[in-house]
Amino acid sequence: MEIDEAEKQELEEEDPNDEIAIREKKLIETKPWQLKGEVRAHDRPKNALLEEHVDVEFGVSNKVVVTKEMNASLEDMIRQRI
Repeated sequence: MEIDEAEKQELEEEDPNDEIAIREKKLIETKPWQLKGEVRAHDRPKNALLEEHVDVEFGVSNKVVVTKEMNASLEDMIRQRI
């Protein structure tokens, strides 16, 4: 929740209870579809996703680089268990 300078100045001048009321009002007002989490196609405007910049994280892990030392230590562990 971002508050611009004008709103910040209003909040400083007003009663603390009014500040709470303003913040509560902002929290319960209807959010845009981008902030609602998982949204079905009919819950957002047509082609709205094409106009958005979407940052998607993939669960790709880095590959392990096998070195001679790592290979040797694995072979030693295997020999100890045999």
